[in-house]
Parts: sequence; structure tokens; C-alpha cells
Amino acid sequence: HRRHGYQILVASGWSHRRLALCAYPLMLAAGASAGWLMRHPPAMAWGGLAFWSGAYLSLGLWIRARDST
Repeated sequence: HRRHGYQILVASGWSHRRLALCAYPLMLAAGASAGWLMRHPPAMAWGGLAFWSGAYLSLGLWIRARDST
């Protein structure tokens, strides 16, 4: 459990508030774009999936780089 991204950021000095204020808009943007992309051609939906997959992978790698364990 302590290797979860949330726990890594809190252990590195992020407050719970700061983490929530960053995470919630990110999740809202991902969800909103998914809803928007569902109304467009499949190629655009796949492009959106590729974009968000890359964004979350990059974020995960950045968080893991902050892990001191």
C-alpha cells in the first residue's frame, strides 16, 4: 500500500489537499474528454485513449522517480 502513487507523493511532502486539488481536475478532464470523444469517429477516440494512456504513464513514472524506498 505504501508504494501507491498517492502514498509516495504524501511521503515526499505533498499535502492531502494539494494532491486532491491536482488529482480531481485531472480525473475530471479525462472523464470529460472520454465523454466528448464518444461522440466522434473511432479514430479520434483511439487517439484520446493513446493521449491519456501516455499522460497517466508519464505521471506514474514521475511519481515513481520521487519514491525514496
